[in-house]
Amino acid sequence: MPPRVLIHLPEPEPPRLVDRPPRRPSVGEEFLPGWKACDYSLIRGNWNGHEYAYEVWVMPTSSDCY
Repeated sequence: MPPRVLIHLPEPEPPRLVDRPPRRPSVGEEFLPGWKACDYSLIRGNWNGHEYAYEVWVMPTSSDCY
């Protein structure tokens, strides 16, 4: 499995690749410091020539996902 994950930050921030964590957090759990996972696409893909394992949409930990 690719060692990276594509993270979608709130607009206007562009997506970015980060190192894949040891386990995928559940929706609502902290994913990166200050961010929580809100949605996933568990399909592998390619972004700007870099392979990734899955995509995660995140929001600040202080906000609701939807």
